[in-house]
Amino acid sequence: KALSQVGDASSLNALLETAVDTDEDLALAAKATLADLPGDKVNLQIAAMLPNAKGKTYPLLIELVGQRRIEATPALLKALDNSDKSIRQAALLALGETVSLKNLNVLISQAINSKNADDAATAQQALKTASVRMPDREACAAELTTAIEKAPAAASKVLLLDILGDVGGEKALKTLATAAKSNDPQLQDEGTKVLGKWGSLDGAPVLLDLAKSGPPNFRVRTLRGYIGLVRKYPMPDAQRAEMCQKALD
Repeated sequence: KALSQVGDASSLNALLETAVDTDEDLALAAKATLADLPGDKVNLQIAAMLPNAKGKTYPLLIELVGQRRIEATPALLKALDNSDKSIRQAALLALGETVSLKNLNVLISQAINSKNADDAATAQQALKTASVRMPDREACAAELTTAIEKAPAAASKVLLLDILGDVGGEKALKTLATAAKSNDPQLQDEGTKVLGKWGSLDGAPVLLDLAKSGPPNFRVRTLRGYIGLVRKYPMPDAQRAEMCQKALD
């Protein structure tokens, strides 16, 4: 615990040994310290050790890369081909915390077309984590939209639409509206469901349009979503009254 405040790169090897110790209490304490250990040199040393790591230390280093947000994408991508499920899934979660927009397509591919069925849920979680932390959400939404257009299965499109709802922004709103007005009932369902929980007043015109001319089965849902925006967000009284009147009409 003291080392988490005053330790440095010279503490790393001893802490790594303790973190894989058979004493669970000591191991947990060492892992917590490794996550908090101060200094950029610690990050550099972890990244340098990762490509040649073996045994119990390997998944531990992968986990630390994610926790400390260390740039180690090439080594993490290599770990995705490991025969050990725990290592593959640790690498996916670490990529979710560290991957850049340039490599987001790797997680998209893993989430919708994973070579290992056991990894699919972890890959989907990692993709959502990565997507919502991207600094340029419009660029992220564009990547996800392109993937939706190329995805062969409706289930994959549904997954990506759900993540788009968490990303938010103008591009995401447009893509969800297109899905809600498509000819595919699954996309209509998911698109209207996500839009019904939209997190800003920007979604109001889209929801009102769908309530008027969207798929008949989902017009009540989108109208409820529109009214929900009227109730939840601060606005001038005149604007609130106008929106209520449109809903009533």
